[in-house]
Amino acid sequence: MNTTTKGLGLLILITSTYSWAAGPCLPIAEACMKEGYYQGGEKTGKGLIKDCILPMTSKQKSIENTTFSDDVLQACQATIITKMDSMKKS
Repeated sequence: MNTTTKGLGLLILITSTYSWAAGPCLPIAEACMKEGYYQGGEKTGKGLIKDCILPMTSKQKSIENTTFSDDVLQACQATIITKMDSMKKS
């Protein structure tokens, strides 16, 4: 499988699983998935949101050779919080 196909598959997986990830969280989610984090991985410490994206947005975690601007981190964190709040109200 070539790099373009892998990238497209990753993008489809992220956006279909987490529609909110198409926004500011997309580059963070991609970096986390490349490091082995995935949906449902909480039991093994590899949960995409809980173990990677949220800690990265609060600067408690970093991925080697990967940096994100404060604006991207804050926008992603706000997106996740808004989504989680709306899920609680449902």
